[in-house]
Amino acid sequence: MDTQGKEIVQVLLKFLIPMLQCRFIFKSISVVSRVGILLQEW
Repeated sequence: MDTQGKEIVQVLLKFLIPMLQCRFIFKSISVVSRVGILLQEW
């Protein structure tokens, strides 16, 4: 792979990793809030 291709991959990773982390955080927040609602209904 040439240097330009490597740079493109690095830029993609820089953007993808935070996006994946944000998605994971939002999923865990929604799960926690659902569990909290269920516990309150008990």
